[in-house]
Amino acid sequence: GTTEICFTVERPGTYAVALYHDLDANGKLNKGGLGIPSEPFGTSNDPTIVFSAPSLEDAAFEVPEEGVTLSITLKHGFRSDAPEKLDP
Repeated sequence: GTTEICFTVERPGTYAVALYHDLDANGKLNKGGLGIPSEPFGTSNDPTIVFSAPSLEDAAFEVPEEGVTLSITLKHGFRSDAPEKLDP
């Protein structure tokens, strides 16, 4: 499915967004033994993720005065082709 979220920023500028689906509602991003997230996650610009979180530079985007619309795809694990895991 799709979830829409609206953020208000104080001024135009460079921003980055990271989010995750808290499958078990414990208020944190669960990770496995190697530190790999075990819940779906995503960042702005949908950068390719291989063995670590994307850099701020890879996730950064510009917000002009009139605003911007982003689309972020949640990934499960560090493979971009991995499906979302919906069962906790």
